[in-house]
Amino acid sequence: MSKSRERFAKVLPLPQADSEAASCEVLISGSGPVGLYLGCALRSMGIDVVIVDPHLHCGVASKANLTSARSLEVLELIGATDAIMQKGRVISGFKLGLNKTWRGSLEGIGRRDISRYAGVFISQGKVEAELERIYLEMGGKLFRAARVIEAKEVGNQVEIEVIRSVYVRPPQVAPRVPKELAEVPKTLFKAKYIVGCDGKQSRVRDLFNFQYLGKEYTQIFLLADVEMKHEEVQAKGLDVQDGCMVLSDDKLLLFMHLAGEHWRVIMASRDLGEEHATLEFLVKTWRDMMPAPGIPDPKILDGPYLFNVSCRIVDTYRKGRCFLAGDAAHCHSPAGGQGMNTGIQDSANLAWRLAAALRSVSPEEGLLSAYSEERRPVAEWVLNSSDKMFRVMSNPSRLFIAARTTLFRTVLPLLPSDSMPPQNFKNRLFGTLHTYRDCDTCCTTGAKARSGGLLAGDRFPDKPCWLSDGTSTTTMQLLSPFRLCLRILFIGPAPPNVQQLERLASKVTSSCKWEVELWIMSSSVDMGLPDRAQELTIRILQGGCDFRTAAGLRADDQAQLVVRPDGYVAIINRGPPNIDELVETMALCSLVQSNGNGKSNGNSNGNGNGNADAPAHGQENKKAKKKTAKPTSTFGKVGMFLCRCCQG
Repeated sequence: MSKSRERFAKVLPLPQADSEAASCEVLISGSGPVGLYLGCALRSMGIDVVIVDPHLHCGVASKANLTSARSLEVLELIGATDAIMQKGRVISGFKLGLNKTWRGSLEGIGRRDISRYAGVFISQGKVEAELERIYLEMGGKLFRAARVIEAKEVGNQVEIEVIRSVYVRPPQVAPRVPKELAEVPKTLFKAKYIVGCDGKQSRVRDLFNFQYLGKEYTQIFLLADVEMKHEEVQAKGLDVQDGCMVLSDDKLLLFMHLAGEHWRVIMASRDLGEEHATLEFLVKTWRDMMPAPGIPDPKILDGPYLFNVSCRIVDTYRKGRCFLAGDAAHCHSPAGGQGMNTGIQDSANLAWRLAAALRSVSPEEGLLSAYSEERRPVAEWVLNSSDKMFRVMSNPSRLFIAARTTLFRTVLPLLPSDSMPPQNFKNRLFGTLHTYRDCDTCCTTGAKARSGGLLAGDRFPDKPCWLSDGTSTTTMQLLSPFRLCLRILFIGPAPPNVQQLERLASKVTSSCKWEVELWIMSSSVDMGLPDRAQELTIRILQGGCDFRTAAGLRADDQAQLVVRPDGYVAIINRGPPNIDELVETMALCSLVQSNGNGKSNGNSNGNGNGNADAPAHGQENKKAKKKTAKPTSTFGKVGMFLCRCCQG
């Protein structure tokens, strides 16, 4: 086989228009990690999926290089986490330098507290390869060297025009398409839904007239993957942490250890042009900036490349039968490593909604509209936080440089290295503290939650437990694999009786088409419960003390939780179980069809205590969001000053 033919070895012929192969339930444009994860999740739930992408193969460059704790949790739902952990490097710390002097380190970045996972340095190409392997093994269809050029809604479906088209990074020239692959140069796919996971330059976004609002940064980024010999890295003392960040008055330099002798280098400056995209310039710059004893001599693996960065977000994530995810919906500076992770979590949120709508297990409109309502505020936080971090690192004003220098020289050395970054900020950065509690998509009912207690919309706490057969597991692991299943968890000093479980089973199975599991977490060890109630599986979870603590529940508290397929709490009721009201609340959250009587035991995110004068939890949260907490620590005050300098 010729070298040219080898490049097309994994490329499938396009199907003829109007053929069975040109029909699917969901068509995804883009086979990066966001599109492939969405494809895997949908295939896991039995959905017929087609992915179209102009690249000949998975990316080999790093692009994104951090997979966060929350992304590892949702990757676990499709069986990808173990392989990614094995191929990546768990983050333990980051070294900080300013003006050729080491000033401190961020050791807290690798701390594991509310998740079993820390972040992992791994190249995007390796993540893509693992997701592609899983997707194809699940029977997913992937048409490479193909591109969406037109799409429109026609009745209750979308017609998508796709052409044979090969993309290679300039200045490379696309190879000639083999004759057998050129026989169908254009085709028409028909799908129930289309999802644009096709990046910052999204064609799908343009075709459906989404607004992409925001700005361009004046700084230019220079990116390269390099190889540095381990013994030389060790001799320079760079093996202690997993990366380093060095600032000068007008430049930013980042080194990240991905695996083995493979490192990613990013440089940001206002003065970069095509003439600077050379190894010689990169080496000279980092020798000028790096504190002693310097950096080893590198060997280029990929790059250097110049790229511009935007800070943009779409006005909505959905228009009719079209959805956007990942960079097609939002893009921002690489500060914090949140781009790919936010996109993967977009896909986890969207996948079960599409599957539920396609299988008619939930009211279609409310469930699908909630995707944008939940995910857009997360992206807004990501854009704002990454923008502020980037401006803190790169603002060239003299006042700002003086403030930043003061922070690095006098404040940072006084702080314990394992306290940085602050725990709550780190957890939100890594996705484990993102919540939908302020959206009208989840319901908190019953008694008022204690301060810091679990609310509907929060991530389901991941805590150890064991099953009645002695199997040791965690609450999050029990959600795998990704499937159209609601878990209803009963917590209390004593389990519900068999009659209650049978009644719930009857009520749920008559009003919803979901697969449902009943989970019982009780202080009573000898429960005497069956392993099934009608068609519903019952799981007995023992050793739930850590879970109760994480949820803000005492040993004698009663609560019922409804957990979504993506690992978020849809409903939490504090108090004795009321089967009728639980099912009615599921209708409020668009999980089941409403019975039409309009009854419910609480408003969306309300406190459900029947007191019309008492504010709902969601109202309290929204009011609280508008308040800006005043920092009390020296570091917090300096950080606030830096942010104000940025905004000014």
